[in-house]
Amino acid sequence: MKQGNGNKSFEDLKNVARDRASRKFDVIQNVQALEFYSVAGKPQHMILKLPDGATIDAVADNHAMDLICNHFHMPSSYHRYCMKEGKPDLATHNLNVWADNPDTTKQRRMFRFWKPEYQYPENIRSGHLPGDYRLRSFHSDRYMRFDDEVLMDACIPEIEKFKGGALKIASCNQSDHFLNLKCTMPGMRKEVKIGDPIEAGFRLKNGETGLSKILGGGFIGRLVCTNGMVLDDWVSDPFSRKHLTGVQPIGIMPQYWDDPSRFPQGNPAYGDYVNVVRKQLQQLLEKCFSEEQFERVVERLASTAHLSTTIKNLDPHPESKKRTIPTLLVVGKEFGISRTAQQNVFDALHKDGDFTQWGLANAITRTANDHTNYDEATKLEEIGGNVLSFPQQTWSRYAQADWPASMAA
Repeated sequence: MKQGNGNKSFEDLKNVARDRASRKFDVIQNVQALEFYSVAGKPQHMILKLPDGATIDAVADNHAMDLICNHFHMPSSYHRYCMKEGKPDLATHNLNVWADNPDTTKQRRMFRFWKPEYQYPENIRSGHLPGDYRLRSFHSDRYMRFDDEVLMDACIPEIEKFKGGALKIASCNQSDHFLNLKCTMPGMRKEVKIGDPIEAGFRLKNGETGLSKILGGGFIGRLVCTNGMVLDDWVSDPFSRKHLTGVQPIGIMPQYWDDPSRFPQGNPAYGDYVNVVRKQLQQLLEKCFSEEQFERVVERLASTAHLSTTIKNLDPHPESKKRTIPTLLVVGKEFGISRTAQQNVFDALHKDGDFTQWGLANAITRTANDHTNYDEATKLEEIGGNVLSFPQQTWSRYAQADWPASMAA
């Protein structure tokens, strides 16, 4: 499976989290303190007046810009159009009108920034911070910052001591939007079919910018070609927690490791949340690595490898420039697989020659191994798990799919 910046090491993963945590700057402020401006040929710029009177000059990331547009009831597609077509002043004017006249019940917002690489003392003394802050996300004042460094502190000790250290990292990564940690237990293996063993595992996922809840669920490692597959429904009650807390006051927000001399174990304000998540993880691990539960999962997977219903149309359409088949078109449309990725799945499917439900799922996750983007690779592992979760009637609909009428004609 695709490897990330955690390098299969809990210590490396924590180091990545600590490095990223040192660059975070979060503040809650009313949107009236926000002023947008445009720079020719550059992304949207903004100035935010902080509660202490200083200002931040920042560039808004695409994701943050989408969240701002949504909050202001302004289509993000319209903003992108204005920026692309050389009309940034028009986009900026519209944003400033909305910022000056907000819904007063929702005017207090959380702004999440990446700090600049360097802070210039003369700028700070003048009350104007350097201009390369990046706004990475934008939320309500009830958004709970249960970030990756907090999750790591809560979970890694539990993972390391579970069953005497029996769990090993299969893959892990932290990106701007997601943390993914996938672990397996090498001592818990069974064959789905002869010569095709899998290992029991679990997956943790987090999204600091609002794109994911804190999630935990089943995961399997396929040993034949080191595929990984997310099976969130492996356990009956998967681990899931929203980033939601009570209303938070205006002000610059403390970070989890702001003062390690006072809080060597992290800010105690997070204590209740850490304890709840730690307990949920303990329960998840017990469920995922239950022999009885794993036996049931393997039986279910074995049924997908031996179903009589296999993919009907295996050849690409003669008029199509892309290598794909009807089954892949339907899966791609419903789950979001690009046509380029579909070609790679097509090649993996035919190379392996397994056209069952199990075969298609593994062709999808095999494609994830070679993807250049870790988050997109994980999405393919999730889609592979979705395919395996289809009941037989649903699988038959996908397997028996025909070419669309426009192509069949």
